[in-house]
Amino acid sequence: MKRLFYAVPSPNTEYDPGPWSRTAARTTSPPTMIQNPRGRDEPPVDAWYVLGGGPVGEQVARRLADVGLRARYVDDSHESSVVPSHEADPTDVQALETTGIGPGSTVVVATRHDRTNLLAAQLVRVHFDPDRIIVLANRPSSVRLFEEAGHESVCAATALSTGVAEAL
Repeated sequence: MKRLFYAVPSPNTEYDPGPWSRTAARTTSPPTMIQNPRGRDEPPVDAWYVLGGGPVGEQVARRLADVGLRARYVDDSHESSVVPSHEADPTDVQALETTGIGPGSTVVVATRHDRTNLLAAQLVRVHFDPDRIIVLANRPSSVRLFEEAGHESVCAATALSTGVAEAL
């Protein structure tokens, strides 16, 4: 059975340039922890921050932590007992200043609303300058918008439907 992973590619990863996301990765085994998930010649990622998404965002942060990455979960209405978390609105710059997001960080924006995801991604880029921003597109029609704004994106609807179809 193939599994889909999106933020932490392993050395046995093949990239799928499908129309729904240029950043989706397909792998045949769970990701393996490597010293630097971005490449051997780049400095390691300082920390991964997952902004919003309720239980889904928390699970993304947990999966990142499970493979050995320093993951933090940030949400204004859902506190995590699984990974370190900050109670903050993902679109409140002053609240996000207390989380530690900055250069060397990777931010995954995963709220339930595409408009909020785009706003949060833009605010994070302008105010915190992380190395990478990955935005969850809840609707396939938002993928292109996010990518045109300069963000990596993952389409939730496509990832979920692909996972279900592969499980059958």
